Amino acid sequence: MPEVKAQCDAVQAKMWGLFEWAPDKQVFDKMEYWHCFIEQYRADEKFTGDCDDFMLTAARALIELGLNPKQLMTAVCETEKGALHAVLVVDGHLVLDNRHTAVKQITDWPYTDPAHKWIKSMSGGEPGIWREFS
Repeated sequence: MPEVKAQCDAVQAKMWGLFEWAPDKQVFDKMEYWHCFIEQYRADEKFTGDCDDFMLTAARALIELGLNPKQLMTAVCETEKGALHAVLVVDGHLVLDNRHTAVKQITDWPYTDPAHKWIKSMSGGEPGIWREFS
């Protein structure tokens, strides 16, 4: 367990050094587009995207460090402003998020208070199958 947390911390820190947020319309000229920037991540090159791009890139980086995709979950939540937001949940309790610098326990995450809500999730063990968040 401590090794997984250390890997998540390392990926989150590197992502924060490389990632710059911008909406899909600006980056890809599409309203919604999910893209993994693993090549830029590997090369230590800056890249621009939104929350799902951050999440996909962080997930791929953790898989390359040896995590099993089944340990990873894509989760969609609602922010304090009502916007949909994607984050990466590792081992059911560690959250990597482009809106916060540190990896935290899911129980300590702002999306667990009454002003926010988890919407749906997809496990790395069941790609393409969205479920109610649990």
